[in-house]
Formats: sequence, C-alpha cells, structure tokens
Amino acid sequence: MRDIHASSAQLSTTPICFAPARIAGYDLARAIALLGMVFVNYKYQMAADQYGVSWLLRLSDWLDGRPAVTFVILAGVGVSLLKTYSLGARSFSPFAKPYSTILKRAVFLFFFGLLFSRVWYADILHFYGVYFIAAALLVNASDRMIFTLSGAALILSLYLAVHFKFAALPMIDSVWDPKFWTQAGFLEDLFVNGSYPVFPWIVYFLLGIWLGRKNLSDGRLQKRILLITGLGIIFCEVVAWLVENFLVSESTLDSLPLLIFFLDTSPFSSSFLSILSASATALLVIVMSVKLAQKAGPSKWLKPFLATAQMSLTLYIVHIGIFELFLLVSGLGQTDNSLEFAWIWAVIFCLLAVPFSNFWVGHFGKGPFEKILRWVSK
Repeated sequence: MRDIHASSAQLSTTPICFAPARIAGYDLARAIALLGMVFVNYKYQMAADQYGVSWLLRLSDWLDGRPAVTFVILAGVGVSLLKTYSLGARSFSPFAKPYSTILKRAVFLFFFGLLFSRVWYADILHFYGVYFIAAALLVNASDRMIFTLSGAALILSLYLAVHFKFAALPMIDSVWDPKFWTQAGFLEDLFVNGSYPVFPWIVYFLLGIWLGRKNLSDGRLQKRILLITGLGIIFCEVVAWLVENFLVSESTLDSLPLLIFFLDTSPFSSSFLSILSASATALLVIVMSVKLAQKAGPSKWLKPFLATAQMSLTLYIVHIGIFELFLLVSGLGQTDNSLEFAWIWAVIFCLLAVPFSNFWVGHFGKGPFEKILRWVSK
C-alpha cells in the first residue's frame, strides 16, 4: 500500500508526476496490482468463480493471487526505500528509525487487519503486519543473508504445505468460525493455510527487500530481469501443462496428490512452480512499469495512476468494505453470479477509483487511511 512505503513526496518536493522514474515505476506497478486485486476479489465476493466463458475463467484462475504477490514484493521494496531515505541506523534498535516506523506500522496493520477480516476473510493486512515485523529485523541484512533466509523459508514452506495439507488439516472458511480464534486455528491460518500465509509469502517480501536495493533504472538490469522472468513463466507453465496433458493421465493424477501439488502454478499454492511463476510474473510487471514510467516522464496520463498508488491502502479497504455492504443490501452476495457480471462491477470500480484518486491527492494529499498510518507510526 502506498503509504506503507517510502513515498515520492518524501523523496522530493516536486509534483508527483515528476518523481524519479524508478519510484514512479514502483507506484505504477502498485496501482496495477491494486486494480488487479479488485478483479480477483470481486470474483470471490460475488461467488463468480464457477460460471462464465471458459477462456475467461481460465484467465481469472491464472490471475488469482498474482496482483497480491506484486503488492507483497513492492512492500519489501518499500522497506528498502524507507531505510535508504531515512538515514537508517547501523544496528537494530526498536526505538530508532527506520525500525520504529516499520514496527509501529506492523502493529497497526496486524490488529486493524484482524478487525477488517471480520468483513473480508481473505484480508491481507494482518499478514502484512507479520511481514513488516520480519522486515524490521532484516532491513540491514546483507543480500547473502536475504537469499539464505529466502531459501530456508522456501524449503520450510514446502515442508509445511506437504505435512499439513496432506495430513488433512481442517480448513477454516470464515473468521466467524470459532476454530479461527483458537490458538491452533489462528496460528495455522497465519502461517500455513490462510489466504496469504507467512510461509511461503514471506519469500516474496524478502525478494522485494532485495529488489529495492537495486538500481532498477539501469537498462541492462531491466533486460536481464525481463529475460529471466519471461523464461521462468514459460518454463513453469509448459512443465505443468506437459505433465498434466501428456505425461500423466488424469486418473493417475487424481491418485497422486503430491504430484498435483508440485504442478500447481497458482500463487495460492506453496509449490516450487507456483512460487517461481508468481515471483516471475510480479517482477515482470514491476520492471515493465519502471520502463514505462521512464518513457512517460511527466506525461499527464501517468499522474492519475501514481495518485491511485498513493491511495492504495484506502482503496483496498473501500473496494472491499463498500462492496460488501452493497452485496448485503442488494442480495447479490447470496447468489452465484457469472464472472462477466462480477468483472463488470470491477471495471466500474476501477473507472471511478483512478480519477477519484487523482482528485483526492491533488486536493487533500494522502488518502485518509494513509494519513492514519503515518500518524500512528510517527
């Protein structure tokens, strides 16, 4: 979310559209991720994941979770920028900046997210709180340490996924379920089988911390990342498709849950292919956004999207909260809907959100929830 990260306003007193291209590119990617999350969330809020045109359903299945992965990576990028532009201390101290800022935001997001999860079970904010607590400890860690911890988190994620999921861990479908508020249920949801569990999603966050330290304005680095991510996406999708369609019969797949797990490329899975594919997709979006911002410069069309990024925390809360209220009043949330119908509402929200954000930021600065987050983290 925009105010969770170092904002371009903190870096420069120039107008938002003249922010450094790298920062503007991160904002553009954040706006794209937010708008993508609207499409994903509205599909599930309107129970529209089963009905619709077949190719659109397949596209929506592939899209699931990828905007959220982009958000989490950008959160890690923001931690790096927050440290870079706040003259961070050399050693950890919870009372010194940037550590105190990160920890205060972590606590706020965690508890606010838990409250918000009563409205939307698939809330990401309380998971953000845990990611940021880890970030406070790792903000000064070396690249080698970041990669070592990422590898360890990946291995632990695979172990937990196999151990718990194949041990028939009871799934909790709603925060209204009493099991959610038991010690075991809460910890399992937070770390293993929730919407954005710490394992493996902390891997994406660590990737963002590493990425934020790089000069993504460098054209050679951009080309290298685009090549690697493009090949990574193709590799994951082709391997999964070949095995499912040619190497193993459908009847055999049904009897091999472990194989199904490792072939799953959805970001909501914890398989190696899914983590690689989701990371590659997010990095592709981020690098392309930086390149686009570099070419756009102070173009007028870019400013509304940068404003949308600055309002991303507010828009995330609003697009869920108001729409949940609308579904309750209209009764649409009580019936199954087509994906096309759900995405029409998503398009309407996006068409309203972008110009509204441009208006709000131009007249009032940061969004209301961004201001609250800044106030609590002073």
